[in-house]
Amino acid sequence: MDLRPARPRLPALLLALVVLPACPILTRDNYLENRPPRLVEELSRPEGYEVRVRAEEGCAPLEFSARVDDPDLDDDIRYRWFVDDVLVADGVVRNTDLEQLRAVPLSWSEIPRVPDSPLREPGTHVVELIAADAEILGREPQPRRPRPDGGGDPTYADSRAWVVTVEPGPPCP
Repeated sequence: MDLRPARPRLPALLLALVVLPACPILTRDNYLENRPPRLVEELSRPEGYEVRVRAEEGCAPLEFSARVDDPDLDDDIRYRWFVDDVLVADGVVRNTDLEQLRAVPLSWSEIPRVPDSPLREPGTHVVELIAADAEILGREPQPRRPRPDGGGDPTYADSRAWVVTVEPGPPCP
C-alpha cells in the first residue's frame, strides 16, 4: 500500500480533470459509424409526388431537384436519376462548405416532347432519384472502408419519386 501524501498527485489529477473533458470520446454513435443521408422532402421540386405535363407545356423544361442532408460532413453524395427504371443521369456532390445540408441540389431537367426524351411518350412515367453516401451499383450503395474485424462500414441511400403524367400533344419544333 502506498502511504505517500496525496499532494504530489494533486496537480496531475487537476490537469486530467481539465484536459479530459476537452478530448472527444469516440463512441459507436458519434464517430465510428457512418450515418445515413436524407433527401429533404420540403426542399424537393416539383412539390408533391404527382406531376402533370399538359399538351401545351410539353416543350418547356421540366425540372426536378432535391437537397440532401447528411450529418457526416466528409461524405460525398452520389446520385442517380431514373425514368421508368432506366438510368438517365448521375453525379457526385462534394461538401465544400462543410454544412450538413448540402448547398448544391441534386438536379435533373428534361424537355418532355423532344424526340430523345425518356418522357416523350404520352402516359404515366416514374422519375426517381437515389442518393447515397457511397458508390452506387445499379440502385444499391456499395460497402466502403473495410474494418479490421472483417466487417464493412455500412452505407446508406435515400430515394424520392415523382409520378409524371404526360398528356398527348404536338412534338417540339
